[in-house]
Amino acid sequence: MRHLVRYFWKIVEEINPDQSDLRLSEEIVQAWKERLLVRQGGKPRQHLDGPFLAVRAFSLDLQTWSAAEPERWGRWVAPCPIPGPLVRGSPSRWYFA
Repeated sequence: MRHLVRYFWKIVEEINPDQSDLRLSEEIVQAWKERLLVRQGGKPRQHLDGPFLAVRAFSLDLQTWSAAEPERWGRWVAPCPIPGPLVRGSPSRWYFA
């Protein structure tokens, strides 16, 4: 949960304070990925799998939940910003994809 909040939604809200749902524009997705490449102190981030897997898992969970309860979860379903085959790749693989 920490990865989802700290490394995804908090950053998305900093980039776009008016973001009210999980439908992110390509510009916001790219800005989010750029922010993840660098830690708060300015050093490059070494491990990106945690945040990527959390975001991807949450996206897939929402899709599953919305199939069972569309009236409750359907409005939250949006395209996942992390393509499946690229989750365990190097930063250059997902960043420039």
